[in-house]
Amino acid sequence: MPTAAAALSTMLISEGIYLSDRLGREVTADEVRELSISTALKV
Repeated sequence: MPTAAAALSTMLISEGIYLSDRLGREVTADEVRELSISTALKV
């Protein structure tokens, strides 16, 4: 199992949960990628 890919997916989900709470609505994976402060998703 590719550990780095699993870690990135987990981080994306976690960040999506926090973003959803902050915005008060559901967010899409694309929104999480666009609004992410993580540099890991900018590659």
